[in-house]
Amino acid sequence: MNKLKLLIVALGLTIALSVGYSVFIDTTTASAAVKCDPDFKGGASGKNCPKGPNVPGYPGHTYHKIKVKVNISDPSGLVSGGSSDTIYCDCGRETAKCTVSAKKPSVSGRTGSWSGGSSKSAGGKNGGSSSVTFTYKLDPAKFDFNAKVDVSPSKVRPGETVTVKHSVSKSGKTNDTPRWSANPSRKGPSGGTGTPPDNSGSGTSGTTRFKVDENTPEGAEFCYSTTVRPADEKGGSDTSNTECSEVYIPPFQLTPETTTGNPSREGADGGTGLPATRTGTARTGTTVLDIDPNTPDGATFCYTTSVTPVNKSGGEETSEKACATVVSTPYNLIPSVTLDKKSPAEPGEPIDISYSIENRDSVDNSATVNWQTYGVKVNPGVSVNPIATGDLRTNSSAQSMVDALGGDANAELFDVDKYKNTQTFSPNSTTKVAGETFQVPNSTPIGTKYCFVVWVTNPTHNPQPNNRYSLATCVNVGKKSRINIYGGDMVVGRKFSNDSIAPPHLNSSIQTSLTSRTDFNKTFGSWTEYDAYAPGEINGFATASGLQGGALTANQDTWSKLTFVNTAGKFGTFTGSSTIGTIPDTARSVIKNLPIARPSDEITSLDLLSQMVIIAKNITINESVTTIDSWLVARQLAPGGSDDEDEDINKVGVIKTCNVDGKLTIDVCNRPLTVNGPVMANQLQLRRTGGEVTASEAQPAEVFNLRADTYLWIYNQNTESSRAITTYVRELPVRF
Repeated sequence: MNKLKLLIVALGLTIALSVGYSVFIDTTTASAAVKCDPDFKGGASGKNCPKGPNVPGYPGHTYHKIKVKVNISDPSGLVSGGSSDTIYCDCGRETAKCTVSAKKPSVSGRTGSWSGGSSKSAGGKNGGSSSVTFTYKLDPAKFDFNAKVDVSPSKVRPGETVTVKHSVSKSGKTNDTPRWSANPSRKGPSGGTGTPPDNSGSGTSGTTRFKVDENTPEGAEFCYSTTVRPADEKGGSDTSNTECSEVYIPPFQLTPETTTGNPSREGADGGTGLPATRTGTARTGTTVLDIDPNTPDGATFCYTTSVTPVNKSGGEETSEKACATVVSTPYNLIPSVTLDKKSPAEPGEPIDISYSIENRDSVDNSATVNWQTYGVKVNPGVSVNPIATGDLRTNSSAQSMVDALGGDANAELFDVDKYKNTQTFSPNSTTKVAGETFQVPNSTPIGTKYCFVVWVTNPTHNPQPNNRYSLATCVNVGKKSRINIYGGDMVVGRKFSNDSIAPPHLNSSIQTSLTSRTDFNKTFGSWTEYDAYAPGEINGFATASGLQGGALTANQDTWSKLTFVNTAGKFGTFTGSSTIGTIPDTARSVIKNLPIARPSDEITSLDLLSQMVIIAKNITINESVTTIDSWLVARQLAPGGSDDEDEDINKVGVIKTCNVDGKLTIDVCNRPLTVNGPVMANQLQLRRTGGEVTASEAQPAEVFNLRADTYLWIYNQNTESSRAITTYVRELPVRF
């Protein structure tokens, strides 16, 4: 709805308006009119209202209490309104009546005139009360009604129906309801349908339909136009253009299009027998067959239609057979498979599988059907898209899915019909028909895929399809790399101490994968010997060596005793990400002004210990490297920014444990890596694929070892740069 705007000046008004118009009304008084307070007790002019004539302070003056009304008259019925107010008029010492005037109302887009003048006299000899009413009459609102017509189809065959749509468009403002009338006419040869029917109505739309008689000759045209009244605020009418539908007869070539004529019956006997044959000479016909209640499910009634002649040369043509099968209750069965684990799964790892069948769009139980399960093992490097995507497969077989993958050289069936049953399914519900825990064989090559399928016979109440297969749900056999940290902590979400710009990963979390092996009854994963800190969550990562040698449970609470995250309710919580500290500025605070090490044959004191420290913007480790005895510090060399102009700060401070970019396989960067020394970086990209799970250990792909010599070397550097100073000495009495 449009918003209404109402401006009221001088009078308190109550006005009802139609949508789309704004009314502005103002009334004024002439001849020394005075607005004043009805509780007047005497005083200066204009402050209070006198109760009657000859009020003290105003000797000889006559006052009149006058009620002023302003009304609006609109013949179009779009705008209505009015106002009233009480004023006091001071006629001075005269006994004549006061003159009251009213300002012309303003209505957006409309003109008008006063009825009876715009000023009137009011009051009397001795004052008192009276009322005055003004009427402002608006001129009619301007509008236009335009008629339209649409006739379809433009060409019609005998026996078909012509549809005529009448419509009226409007511009401007009016509450008038248009009335339309159809103007039918006919052209061309006579015969069959005569002049098409007339029609009329009110409003902005209407429809006329008529069927063309079978005997109407080709070339006859049925035409219509539409007239609307009124055409505008002055009356009149408006008539649309004329549109026609022309009768045509296609070339003489008869082809049956209906499923009536020659009956037959298939399937179960009983109840309704064979319906009678029907013949006719019309272009169309209908046969209605009432099915006896005793007719069994599966009985099928079929029809064909024959036509003679087909063309001028004669001949006969028979349609394809169409059938209807008797069913007591419709149903629609949809099989599906779900897994509890996302890819990849490691050799020896268990996978929980659920097989389900949904009875969709049903009001009763399904028929009694058979269902079965099977698996497809797919060799590495073969895509499973042909059986894992697309529509549900019907009238297929288990072997056809193997063939879709390239045959037995690429895939093979396993556990065929491991689970099967015969049952019915409840309406509009999903039933879990089977479930199992499938353990990936320990010897399975990486890249192998195990796919699971369930299929059901007679999935609908119709005779076809015979069966329906679910999409194959597959899991890839892969490898989950692990990390171990000895002699130190795992801390993420910190920046270097002198950086003024925090990298985007200051809210980092630690997310690592777990491997649960039912053959070992253990859960394996990544871990650190001491603490782990993160501003976000820590999932699947153990502290205090909690997963060393495997854990008896996958419950993280049992092996996260030294885990600290800044998330409420998750392990030990610290006060905020700022309290996690910063990465020390190694280049400035640890190795500043240190001499180059000169190793000797024997280390006899801490002063002779040496350390290798690698500091660079980015550090990438080639896949052939297996051991690094050094500190690794990756950061921009200029604190808080980059050495190179326009260099992206988010692309420096990166340590990558593999020099190969893109997706990794077990054949790339598969050598385990050990780093003996502290590791500090804005980003640590762990990309080694080595390691394996054994009965007693999950061998990691990367090991970070903070050895004792690093602690001793740091300790020696700190003691050399610090000393104790005595500030004062005081002797105290002996106390017993």
